[in-house]
Amino acid sequence: MNDLLVKPVDLMQLKSLLAHWLLIPFSDQPEPVIYRSGNTKSSLVAIDQTVLDKMVPDRTEQLEVLKAFLKHIETDSARLSELTDMNAIAQLAHRMKGASLMVGAQALVNAYAFIEREALSDKKTVSQDGFRQLDAALTQIAVYVHSLSHDDTGDTP
Repeated sequence: MNDLLVKPVDLMQLKSLLAHWLLIPFSDQPEPVIYRSGNTKSSLVAIDQTVLDKMVPDRTEQLEVLKAFLKHIETDSARLSELTDMNAIAQLAHRMKGASLMVGAQALVNAYAFIEREALSDKKTVSQDGFRQLDAALTQIAVYVHSLSHDDTGDTP
């Protein structure tokens, strides 16, 4: 294989390359998208929808991706706050920043980038500013995913 994919990977590009090399049929048309009716929580802009749409075109699948993302990101964020080794903090923040980029969670990207920069600096600790920024972004994502879950089921939060 001489083709190259870079992160963040476009799902349609990945499908196309796999179809080419694995000799399987492929349609460049995205799967049907199920749109939610009117988002009453328009002020909750936790995810850049254009980024997420490129990654996962189907709205139902997007919700599942975001739920899994939130679960992992909360676990890793708790672990991040417990670490004392600055290299380990920088590595974990970098990985989490990349995962956040994939789903369009820009507030999380900014928080992890801040923490990563501080961990790589000459400081002996990461300031509380980075963790406050991270907590606020995590709360924003959790509220957003919760609102999507209730919008899909017709429940009220």
